[in-house]
Amino acid sequence: MRVELYIKQLLYRYDCVIVPNFGAFVVQNHTTKYDSEHHYFIPPSRSISFNKAIRNHDGLLAETISKAEAMDFGSAKHKVQLFVDDLESAIQLDKELPISE
Repeated sequence: MRVELYIKQLLYRYDCVIVPNFGAFVVQNHTTKYDSEHHYFIPPSRSISFNKAIRNHDGLLAETISKAEAMDFGSAKHKVQLFVDDLESAIQLDKELPISE
């Protein structure tokens, strides 16, 4: 499975998923709100932001890949690093990099 799909899965369970040496996807939870002007409720929601300052390896992404693909932790870290290399190359070339859904 592609690394971005693991990131997507992890964002359902965790509020922060770090992509080592790249940055972190951070989930913000929004509570229910009431729009008094239009008289309706806005349901709770979640939004995702990206923080490039959070780059330290916490092991979550690599551990998830390691377990799911029955590979050792080092190989999973290498897979994540290849993903990061692809992202950085695309950014340097000002090129789009399709992300699977």
